[in-house]
Amino acid sequence: MVKLYNLRKNYRLGSLSEDDLEVNPFNQFEEWLKFAIKKRVLEPTAMTLSTVSNQGIPSSRMVLLK
Repeated sequence: MVKLYNLRKNYRLGSLSEDDLEVNPFNQFEEWLKFAIKKRVLEPTAMTLSTVSNQGIPSSRMVLLK
């Protein structure tokens, strides 16, 4: 039987500190996207979009930036 831990991929490419972020979120996104493309991430435009209902119930879905 295949060991599941042998199938896992390490998605950790670095760390994030608030001090390292761009002031402009659009500039920050562009930097992250360029980094993902350079690192040959399989889906560099994939992201999780999360919202919260009026009742405080969170909902998340995977989307592709177009």
